[in-house]
Amino acid sequence: MTENFNTLFIDVKKQREQMNKVMTVFRDFKEETERLSDWLQQADINIKASKTSLLSTIEEKEKAVRDMNDLNKRLIGGKKDFDKYAAMALQMKGTCLESNVNSQ
Repeated sequence: MTENFNTLFIDVKKQREQMNKVMTVFRDFKEETERLSDWLQQADINIKASKTSLLSTIEEKEKAVRDMNDLNKRLIGGKKDFDKYAAMALQMKGTCLESNVNSQ
């Protein structure tokens, strides 16, 4: 009987440790979701602003081209952040939080 209780408590401890790890990853995942969402919204605002602005001088047009090139570089550079984000999501696959991750 004592052995069964010891086994039960060991199993509960393992599950608790696993859940703590998953919750830490999920917390980081949620923060990263918010950060990337804000970043994408800002990029979207910049793109829409460049589409709707009417530029009259060559200097303004050159600046707009430089700004779009800079934005393009930042978008390409952001791929590593999205790769990290995807890796975080994979860590939670098969856990009770998988449905939350899929909805993000």
